[in-house]
Amino acid sequence: MFQKAISGILLLFTISCLHAQADYIPEIAEADTAVNFLEQVVVTGTRTLHTLKNVPVLTKVVSKIELNDIGAVTALDALENLLPGLTFNPDPNHGDNIQLQGLDNKYILVLLNGERMVNGRAENVNFSRISVADIQRIEIIDGAASVLYGSNAIGAVINIITKEVNEPLEIYAGGRYGSYNSYAGDVSVGVKGNKWSSKTVLNTKGSDGYRVQQGIRVSPWDDYYIGETFKLTINEKLNACVYGSAYLSQLWPYQDIIHRRETDYNAGAYANWQTSTHNVLKFAVNTDWYNAYTLENHTNDELAYSNYHLLSVHVTDTWNALQWLQLTGGYEFNREYTYAPERFGAGNATHDVYENSVFAQGEFNYWDDFSVVAGARLTQHPSFGVHFTPKLSLMYKLDCFRFRAGLSNGFKAPSLKEMYYDFAMPGGYYMRGNPDLKPEASWYTSVSAEYIAEKFNASVTAYNNVINDRIGYVEYSSPQYPSGMLQYENVAEAVMRGIDLSAQAELGSYFNVTANYAFADTEDKSTGKPLNGTSRHAFTGGVVFRYSDIKIGRQALPLSLNFSGRMSSPRLYRSVNQQGIAEGADTKTTSIWRVVYTQNILNVWKFAAIELQAGIDNLFDWTDPVISINPGRTWFVALKVRL
Repeated sequence: MFQKAISGILLLFTISCLHAQADYIPEIAEADTAVNFLEQVVVTGTRTLHTLKNVPVLTKVVSKIELNDIGAVTALDALENLLPGLTFNPDPNHGDNIQLQGLDNKYILVLLNGERMVNGRAENVNFSRISVADIQRIEIIDGAASVLYGSNAIGAVINIITKEVNEPLEIYAGGRYGSYNSYAGDVSVGVKGNKWSSKTVLNTKGSDGYRVQQGIRVSPWDDYYIGETFKLTINEKLNACVYGSAYLSQLWPYQDIIHRRETDYNAGAYANWQTSTHNVLKFAVNTDWYNAYTLENHTNDELAYSNYHLLSVHVTDTWNALQWLQLTGGYEFNREYTYAPERFGAGNATHDVYENSVFAQGEFNYWDDFSVVAGARLTQHPSFGVHFTPKLSLMYKLDCFRFRAGLSNGFKAPSLKEMYYDFAMPGGYYMRGNPDLKPEASWYTSVSAEYIAEKFNASVTAYNNVINDRIGYVEYSSPQYPSGMLQYENVAEAVMRGIDLSAQAELGSYFNVTANYAFADTEDKSTGKPLNGTSRHAFTGGVVFRYSDIKIGRQALPLSLNFSGRMSSPRLYRSVNQQGIAEGADTKTTSIWRVVYTQNILNVWKFAAIELQAGIDNLFDWTDPVISINPGRTWFVALKVRL
């Protein structure tokens, strides 16, 4: 009933929006050329502002237009379909399991507007709490970025950046319905005054679940989100922002005995103070509370409970010391706290850990065509002492070409689960942590070349990433546990090397073509086998047709048709049993394609813009028994109103 009530409210709001007045240019008509796309400003690679084509650290960007073109329902849906080599398995019990060429969640740092997102169960971030309609762009940095972002930033950094309020009144309402009674609804209201702005976002999603194969089902689920951001310009030198959000997710297993509930509460604030014409100080605090409950269906009695808390405080100083020298430095404090009696044992259910870090970075642009970025971080950890992390990035510009090279050190402290887990797993295994673990450290090297023309750009990147003292679990025989005991250990070195190719072209006035290819060669030195989940070859690409010449009277009716997909060679899954024998299975070759049609109607009755969208995902009905959660071919329809 609550789902239907929410859907009804969203529908009524959508209809009521037709009675407001505003001028709007729809996103479908904002298609960027290759050059315009590269002129947008990014921040993640250096924590300072650069245009995408001139950022010294190679940065990948997923724009709001690409999100809309493919009909993405979550940020992770967009990343998987636009970035080759990135895959995920949605796991309602533990969040979204990301893999980037063999590296899983714990090596990938996810940020929301530059702040860490809390990792819930199994160190997985739940991307469903972010409304796609509120995303301006997603920035991705491959490789180690620990100098700027600390622990976990070994494999990649994903920074999701939400939209600003630019008009006195901005209203958006959207609804989506599809296969298996899946639904999504979004409402956002932005208000802007002379020195302040406010943005409120509401989002709900859910599904009846589906049957994958005999005996395997994905359970029904629903979630709800509300968030508020308030920004204030105090004077010409000082501005501030406060924000907060609440998220509820519920999973309803088919057994009709229990259900699972997750909540997350996020709050934070920051202030930017321009102390002089050449210097800006930023003060920020961010806190995130994640809670997980297992409840009895009929009585709602609590059967199990755990929580995870993250507190992050940082101060950053950006100083334009000279015309050719920009310095960035700061201090960062992170504290993690968790309570999980079913994982750590009732007598030792609470654990916490903290880190203190200082970092510094210099951007040298003394030469017109040559840039150097060098930096380092010192991290103090109560269990592992002080760790030094350096990096160096170079960029040379030659006409339409950009040549980049980088060397960076990554650092990851053992997680609380890796140090303190102590519980029996279903199936008879016993999982045990290890407080004597050493931190993982990596060295990432890369070289790249990029070509930029008016209607075409392309890049090639070669990289090598070596992780030392990689943490994994080792299986031991145990008379107490016949199936065996799994204990976390510093197992061995892991090596990842590969080549990424990317191209984007504007063909004539109506077509945009993108193609991305990733080759990955990985090795787990403890087994001599490729890292689990690795595909040696991965491809994403698509064609977008845009047409804006259809008119009824003076009204233009722009439309777009997107055909895109992803392919990859078999993903490898191997483990070594107690007898030292490699076991496991490989997936089939992946080939998943989607088609999405989007139709805009401008200034309906002269006061609103409506967008209609329909699509089919997994057009050719690809499934795989190894990856048992894929539902096969699905469809959706959506209605969006922007004022």
